[in-house]
This record gives sequence, structure tokens and C-alpha cells, in this order.
Amino acid sequence: MILRMDSTRALDGLDQRPWPGLEHAYGTAEDVPDLLRALTGEDEEEAEEALEELWSSIVHQGTVYPATVEAVPFLARLAAAGCCTTSLLGMLAVAAEGSDDCCAAVGAQLPLLLPLLEAPEAEVRRAAIWAVGRTEEAGAAEAVGRRYRGEPDGSVRAELLSALIRLDPAGGTELIAEALDPGEPAELRLAAVLAGLEAGVPWSAEQHAALLAVLPANGLLEPGLDEGRDAPLAAVCSALLERDTDKDRAAAFGLLTAALGDAREDVREEALWAADDAVTASRSAPGVLLPLLAPVLDGPTPSAAAMRLLLRLAESLDDSLVEPLVRLAAGEGDLADQALTVLVRAAPERAAPLLAARLADRPGALRTAAGLEGAFPFSGELLAAVRELLASTPERRPDEPLYAMTQRHNQPIHLALLLGQWGERAAPALPELLAALGRASLVVPKVLAGLALEGAARTAAVDALRAAAGSGGTDERLAAARAVYRIDGDPAPLLAALEEALAGEDPYRLRAAVGVAGELGSAALPLLRGLADDGGRELTAPALRADLAVAVAEALWELDGDEVRAVRLLGSAFPAADDLLLPWSAVHAARLVARIGAPAAGLRPVLEGLLEKPEQVPAAVVGLAGLLRREELDGGLLADRLLDGVEVHWRPETVLDALEALGPLDGERLGRLAALAERDRRVVRSGADVDLVVLDERFRDRVRALVQAFDRPRGAKADDDAAS
Repeated sequence: MILRMDSTRALDGLDQRPWPGLEHAYGTAEDVPDLLRALTGEDEEEAEEALEELWSSIVHQGTVYPATVEAVPFLARLAAAGCCTTSLLGMLAVAAEGSDDCCAAVGAQLPLLLPLLEAPEAEVRRAAIWAVGRTEEAGAAEAVGRRYRGEPDGSVRAELLSALIRLDPAGGTELIAEALDPGEPAELRLAAVLAGLEAGVPWSAEQHAALLAVLPANGLLEPGLDEGRDAPLAAVCSALLERDTDKDRAAAFGLLTAALGDAREDVREEALWAADDAVTASRSAPGVLLPLLAPVLDGPTPSAAAMRLLLRLAESLDDSLVEPLVRLAAGEGDLADQALTVLVRAAPERAAPLLAARLADRPGALRTAAGLEGAFPFSGELLAAVRELLASTPERRPDEPLYAMTQRHNQPIHLALLLGQWGERAAPALPELLAALGRASLVVPKVLAGLALEGAARTAAVDALRAAAGSGGTDERLAAARAVYRIDGDPAPLLAALEEALAGEDPYRLRAAVGVAGELGSAALPLLRGLADDGGRELTAPALRADLAVAVAEALWELDGDEVRAVRLLGSAFPAADDLLLPWSAVHAARLVARIGAPAAGLRPVLEGLLEKPEQVPAAVVGLAGLLRREELDGGLLADRLLDGVEVHWRPETVLDALEALGPLDGERLGRLAALAERDRRVVRSGADVDLVVLDERFRDRVRALVQAFDRPRGAKADDDAAS
């Protein structure tokens, strides 16, 4: 509920602040005074809306702005006066974490905030702790410590302990041991475990026992602003694994082993999600955790969390896990579909007959099979099942939920993709593919082009594709015309479709069309030159314009060696490639600079400027290494920056591209590179969760190959010396 009050003094000076000249998340902050006034008005609905607007505008998703600093004193006064106290204290806490200026501004309000540590309402005390605990002002730690000793509520004491660790790590850690006592409230013991990790306290048997004793722990602490409170077991295990020591790994795996073996289902469920996070953090986690999952599958109803974890580790499953999955996949409902989805990746030969038998009831398994990098096993039974399902047209039910509607819409797409994996072996499905052309119009043409059709079948396919190329949307016409060109060699439909696509302003469609144009060779050059010279084209985001410019430059250079246009386009692309949006645009451009070589030398200053943008350093190195001699580059410094960048989650593959372009590393740096493959802590952390383990293993393989290549000259020299 919004508390109303006479807030005249709380808002004194409000109109004297330069709000129109300040900014928040949505532009000028001229609306902030009215929003603050609305908090104290008689209209409760209007006050709630104003509160939401303030959360969205001045602390948007944790980001602060110039207007935030100016708003802090008014927020603190209103909170202290009893107006929206809990929410405004939370807002002040977020603001204090957002920047040094905001932290100082909140700290300046301690005279108003400290009395709220004594408020009668526990939720107000808790919110006040969040705000006070994020300041850096003298006196905050003393006040929090004093309240800690006198606080009767266990959950509030937990917040006080967490705040003390932030405000006074040395003094706060002295309280952790006593807070772990089994006689203390569960919330306080859990807070002590988390606080100890934050303070860097070595893991102990007492922490181990305390955490296991409070499981299930999800929801035990108020969410607050601290990470890990919503899933404490996962947070603790991940933090231990990030320490990357044998002792801490053993501690994390000990917690997971105990929790996965717990008799309580809710504890095992928390442990499964924690194990999922552990797999993301640690390369040795799969080997430890997989043997613990067989009993989970033998239970009455393995959970979605178990299936998700098994899917991530599918390529590592052995028979002890495959056999239970086969039994589950032969059952009914979502669980059977989830089990078969895992089998599609873990044991495709075992999955194929199961999928053929129940194809219509296994949408998840079908989707996964259709998306495999390699071809899913072919069989006559599965081909027949695909043809039968592709020929059907499920009707939409009036009460159809969204997921079912999405499944129905995507089904012909997934079926066509599966057929596409089999190439000419899928030719018997031509009638069904032609009938589905209107339902999967972007996928079916490509599949038809890969069937190696002859005679009447080829004529039927080309006729249908020609018709599709003359109707429908731009993307559909382009896909059909491209297939006509691939099957029949006739460029006319594709040229017409490309001309339409390249005349538009959708950057994604333009980018795709440029890629297709490259297939036509010299026939597409007039269209590409026209796009390159159309400087007045207004596209949406600068980064998307950059990506398009690079694609056009590459296509023109590859088709006719047009270095002038290519370099001009690249010069326009680099400044526009925002490092937060499309860093790969800059890498793509840099590779092209390196390929063009000396004619692109004028781009050297641009590339050197990219060295000032951390996320663009790999691109800059790739380009400069292609333009300059090795002795002209400060290879050691650049290598250090690249190796440091991996640790702050620069795109790992682009870092390896840049290191490869730089050439051999000296002994220390070569050792740092080798450690990226051999350490336990994973490097690849971004991408689809289901693929992270595979992507990280590929990264390791590439690092090992690069280390071997860099080390080879030394080995060769040693052999020469020995021979002489």
C-alpha cells in the first residue's frame, strides 16, 4: 500500500533542480518532479504508476543516470517521511550500486536512513539495510553492527550480516563463525555461508554442514540485491568452482553429491539446477555428476531439470544412462519426449526407431533431430513417418495454447529440415514437400534443391518453385528463386527477387540478399554496386548498417576485385560497429582488410582506434596483422591484452583468431594460452546452454592445435641443433 503524507518539506527545492537538462533512461528528466509529487498524492493508483515509472527511468535495470543523483535526496526524504518507504529504500540501494556518484549521494543521506534501521516493520528495516549497506560512509558499519546485536528477527539479522561483510569485511568475518552455529535461525546460517564466500573466507566443514542443514534453501532469504539468493546451493557451488582450486572443487562436488542423494525430492531438484550451473563452470563436473544421475532416472518421475542436464551432457552419456532413457522414451507424454530428445543427441541410432514409431507425439525430439549438425540416421520407417506427418494438416483448436500453436506452426519446418539432412534419399517425399511449400516456404525450396531430382520429378519441382518465386512475400520469393537457380541454372527469377530484396530497407533482409547475390557471380554485380553507392539509404541501427556494408564489400571484392569500393565500405563500417551490438561485424571487416592487404592500408588509423575499445581489440589485431609486418606490431602487448580479454569474457573464438594472426608467442604467453585448454574453469560461457559444453570442448581443441603450431618452430630448431 502507498502511504500518503504531507510531503511539503520532503520535496523542498524540487523545482529548483535542472531537471529538463538532465537525462534518465528515456531521455530528458523533466517528468521526474511530477512523478515524485505523485507519490504523495491522494490517488493511490497514480502513485503506484509513478513509482513504477521511477524504477524504470532513473534506475533502469540497475543503470543510473545524471537524473538519479539529483533524485536521491528527494527519494531519501520521502522514504524517511513514511512515503513508499520500502520501495524507495530499495531504489536507493540500486542507485548506490550504480555509480560512485550515486553511492556518495546515498551516503550523504545516512542521517535520514540510519533511523530506519530501528523501524517497527521488518520489511522497512530490511530495505534500510540494503540501502545503508551499499554506502561507503563512515558510521554505516558501526550502526549496522550495533543493530545486528539487537535485532530479534532472524531474516533481518541475515541482511545485517550480509551488509556488515560489505561495509567491514575484516570485522564482519568475525561474526560468520558464530552465525553458523546450528542453534541460529536457518536464514542467518545461510546468510553466513553466502557472506563467507563473498568475503573470500576459506571453505570449512562448518559451512558445508550449515548449507546442507538448511536445504531446501530456495526462497529462504529475501531476494534483495545480492546474487545467488534465489538459488543458494547453485550460487555456492558456482562460487567454489570459480575459485578453481582442487580443495574448492572437492567442496562443491561434495555438496552436490550429498544433495543429489538426499531423500527429499525438493532438495534433489535444487541440486539438479545447481549441477546444471556446475557444468557451465567446471570441465570436470560432467565426469563427477553423470554417475550420480542414474538413480535420478530410476525414480518415478524424473524432472525437467534432470532432462535438461542430461541434454547438455548428451554426448558424454554411457549405457548406464542411455538404457533408462530408452525405457522412458517408449512411454507417454512430455517426459517421453524429453527422454527421446536427449537420446537424439546421445545415441541417435537408438533414437531413430523410437522417433519413427511416435513422430507426431515427439515434437521436442523432432526439433532436436532437425537441428543436428550432422545427418540424423536415415531409415525407411522414419522416412515414411515423416511423409505421413508432413502430408497431414492439424487443425487449430479454439482453446489451443500458445506452445501448441507454435508447435503446429513449426512442425512442417522441422520435418522439411530433417528431410534436407538426407539429401537424395529423401526424393520419395517430393509430393509431400511440394504440398508443404506454402507452409514452410523458406525451408522447402532449399530441401528441394538438394534432392538431385531428374526427369519429371525435376520438372515438377522447378514448376512449383517458379510459381512460388512469382508470388508471396519477398523472403519467400527469394528462397524459391534461389532453388530454381540451383536446380535449373536459370538466373532470371533470382535476379528479379534480388532486385526487390535489395531495394528495401530491412537490414536483415538486405544482409541475407547480399549473401545470395554472391552465388550469381558477375550477373549480380550491378545490383551490388548500386547498393554500395546508395549512400542515402536510411537503415535502422548503425551496427546493422555496418554488418551490411562489410557483406557488400566482401561480395564485390570476391566477384571482381573492386578494392576501391570495398575499402570505402569497410571504412564506413568500422566506426558504426558498436562494440555492444555487433562486435563480429568488426571482426568480419578486419578479416577482409587482412585479405585485401596493401590496398586497404589507409584503414590502419581506424584499426588502431579500435584498440581503444576493449571488445574490438581482437578485430583490430586481425586487421593490423594483415597490414603490417610482425616487427611493426607490439606483439607481446597485444597478446597480453587478448589473453586478459578471455578472462573477462571477450568472444573466445575471435581472441584465438587474433592470436593466430599475431603468430607464435613467447614461452610465458604460450603457457598462458595452453592453460586456457588445460585448466578446469571453462572459458566458453555464452551461447545456447545446451551447446556450451560442446563449444567449450571445441575451443579447447583449437587452443591445443594453436599451441602445437606455435611450438613447432622451436621443436624443429631443437631437432636441427641436435642433428648438427
